[in-house]
Amino acid sequence: MTKRGRRGSSQVDWAMSLAIFLLYLAWFFVFVRPMIEPERKVISMAEIVEEGFAGDAEWTVTKVPVILASEHDSLYTPVIIELPYDWEEGTFAVTDRYYDYDNGRLMFLANLSENRSSTVYIVHSSQNYTQPYSDTDISATPRQTTNRYLDATFYDNMLYSLAYDGNEIIDDMELLQNNEEAEVVNSSFSQTKINSKNRLISGNFNHTTYIFSMNRRIVNLVDPKPYEEFDLTIQAELYGYTGYFADNLNFGDINFSYDRCETFHADYLDFYTSTHGLAFVFDSNATCTFCYDNSSVIDINLTIPVGNATEYWIVPHQGSYSNNSITDMGYFSAGFGLVSEEHGLGTGQLDNISRMGFSELRERWEFPYRRDFQLNISNSTSHIWGYQYGTPGYSDNVYVKETNTWLLDKYADQQYVTLRISTW
Repeated sequence: MTKRGRRGSSQVDWAMSLAIFLLYLAWFFVFVRPMIEPERKVISMAEIVEEGFAGDAEWTVTKVPVILASEHDSLYTPVIIELPYDWEEGTFAVTDRYYDYDNGRLMFLANLSENRSSTVYIVHSSQNYTQPYSDTDISATPRQTTNRYLDATFYDNMLYSLAYDGNEIIDDMELLQNNEEAEVVNSSFSQTKINSKNRLISGNFNHTTYIFSMNRRIVNLVDPKPYEEFDLTIQAELYGYTGYFADNLNFGDINFSYDRCETFHADYLDFYTSTHGLAFVFDSNATCTFCYDNSSVIDINLTIPVGNATEYWIVPHQGSYSNNSITDMGYFSAGFGLVSEEHGLGTGQLDNISRMGFSELRERWEFPYRRDFQLNISNSTSHIWGYQYGTPGYSDNVYVKETNTWLLDKYADQQYVTLRISTW
């Protein structure tokens, strides 16, 4: 009887001990778990901020290189290229220079070096771009454009006469389409810091004359309507030139003591004296005819076939063709390089975040209530940007996460920075 009672008592003690142990474990998790859980939440809160911040602060800038190559030194060379992107004007820029955008063509001035290539970058982003300051020597109206070299007059926005260094060199210029006077339906004029634009609008083509700042070269672009083909003839009177040069087969003196006409095919024709000249440059062979007599006047008829966009230049110059020739023409090539997409934190995006209230950001980034955070961006020498709401208390457990990244402006210039996220 006595032994049986002791066995029963020990079983009761064991059961009570087990119950007390289980109760202890339960209370352990009740009291200890809240002390462990906040650390995991603080870490995850930093990740929440990082993800939300990246979504609002990161952006992309497209960068397109334009590679220029020249065989000669050439200052203020007009570069005209077709822009193969459907970008709205104002959403792109040519870095470090003023540009003009006209009928899908991008135009800017470049200084080219002999036998060396140079690269100019076009940048595009979601931000707007403003033009940089640019010196100009152009004074223009629909009837007259002047720069330091040229004085050009226009009729119906078509070049009519031209003076170079104070001497009239072209007069009575007109356009013929298939040997008939070109029809003038409309015309327009505009001016930028780097050029003037006189546009003649005919029935089936547009003819635009560009005179550029600090330039002798006059660029003419002919844009036919789709499927239109015709001959365009430039007629004009030239004064006082004593020689001509087109190529090694077509050159010679001009003797005004008797009547004579010359006809040949060439993509370049230069009339000259011992001190100055006037060159016509075509993007394909033109039929060149000119006649002269004892009046010191040269009548020219230069006919070019037009079926696609066509370009020709009129270039007054110093020296004869042998001193000028290709050098003063500034022949060069221009082509696009590989397009790159630059990624980083945008300065404009950071400004947008700065304007947002903390409650708005908390809701936008799904950040927990009753929790706070700070954001700071700095480079190796200074603080650049910050967003702060509140200050952590003495007993707050602050978690800090640092990430190295890039700050990217709208011109694709990058700066290596550190992003510091503090949460508590």
